[in-house]
Amino acid sequence: MNMKPENDPITNPEDSRPAAVRKQRAGRGIVTFFIIFALGAFSLYLFIVLYGSLTSN
Repeated sequence: MNMKPENDPITNPEDSRPAAVRKQRAGRGIVTFFIIFALGAFSLYLFIVLYGSLTSN
């Protein structure tokens, strides 16, 4: 099986350097979004619990 050098995934990686940086930045953005979303959801939960406990007395 002969493979052309331009089709070899080892010598010619699919992702060029700018594409890899873009994917890494996008991945970091998604993780940051989920962390902010989780913190917001937890803050809302905490507010509801505290509000409920303070108004029930």
